[in-house]
Amino acid sequence: KDYNIIVVDWSTGAATLNYPLAASNTRVVGACTAHLAEVISGGNLASHHCMGHSLGGQTCGYMGKAAHGGGSPRLGRVTGLDPAGPLFLGNDPRVRLDKTDTLFMDNIHTNAKVLGVGDEVGHVDFFPNKGMRQPGCSDGICDHGICRDFVIASLTAPSCSFTARPCDSAEDADNGLCEDCNPSTTCGKMGYYADTMPGRGKMFLRTVAEFPYCED
Repeated sequence: KDYNIIVVDWSTGAATLNYPLAASNTRVVGACTAHLAEVISGGNLASHHCMGHSLGGQTCGYMGKAAHGGGSPRLGRVTGLDPAGPLFLGNDPRVRLDKTDTLFMDNIHTNAKVLGVGDEVGHVDFFPNKGMRQPGCSDGICDHGICRDFVIASLTAPSCSFTARPCDSAEDADNGLCEDCNPSTTCGKMGYYADTMPGRGKMFLRTVAEFPYCED
């Protein structure tokens, strides 16, 4: 499709052993990114989609907060890829990403409540493999990062549906209560095309260990 893709390089602010400083820098970077988007689009922020991993996900939330107009969200979409948890988990929505930041927010949680925030904070939140240990990964760093590969697969492997079903808890998933959905009303689609399916809220699905990762 005909898109302009802008990569925001804030490595100077992120590459520090002082994690609290890097976390606080997300607010500044988000505001600067919102200003840039407003300038290049003439204020039409509904056409913008911010996607970020870990602290980048929180940065996208701050971009949306900075882009608010008259108390209503103007940024089109935010996709949080296992958005960072430490210093954000359980905090007030004003200081972490939240669905009120944007017209549509989808999040993929792959290391829930460890390196990732793990809370249901978007319009739709995907928890592949219950949001914890991911097939093909042997440590939390891999679990935290594999969400990026899931998005790439959703773009490059048309055979993958990444169909997700509504699910209230990991316990419900273990008890087989999260296996069904209605394509017209409740099914979700993890990845880039999440906004094309009606499912909202907390969604579960399973993946496999090798690319393109989808079970179905």
